Amino acid sequence: MGWKFPVIFLGVLGLLVFTVWAASRHVDAVLEEHRQECLPNRQVFPGDVSPRPAILGPEEPGNIWELLLPAFAGFRALDENSNVNDFDAGGNAAGTPRLIERAAPFLQLCRRAARRRDRAFAGSPDPGAIEAERAVRASSSQGLQLWRDGRDAGSGGNGCSWP
Repeated sequence: MGWKFPVIFLGVLGLLVFTVWAASRHVDAVLEEHRQECLPNRQVFPGDVSPRPAILGPEEPGNIWELLLPAFAGFRALDENSNVNDFDAGGNAAGTPRLIERAAPFLQLCRRAARRRDRAFAGSPDPGAIEAERAVRASSSQGLQLWRDGRDAGSGGNGCSWP
């Protein structure tokens, strides 16, 4: 009777080890099959698309996220009680010009980021979708406001607040 328990225990343990090993081999085979299927796509669309050409000139060295993350943090802290819709691209909200003025340093950081080539992201998995949306809405609102005042780059005016 004393020999049955260790034999049963070792048998169950062996079965468990074999099951885990077989599952691991199956997962490895599935991943390898998937890798082989994706290989042609990776040749057409390489995983490392960075660095890309700078969107705006003159080009400056550095990673875009070195500027975008502080800009997003600035947009987050801009007004704790407001939301993304406070930047009214139509310029109809009374607070829009005030918010654009307060957002100017953060918009400048976003503009400088467009001058950089390296866009590899090594930060938090969620850099802040709401803050990115606020940056886009603030930039659109500022552009419309400058256009209405005749100070945008397209109107021939030199009064644009961006260099």
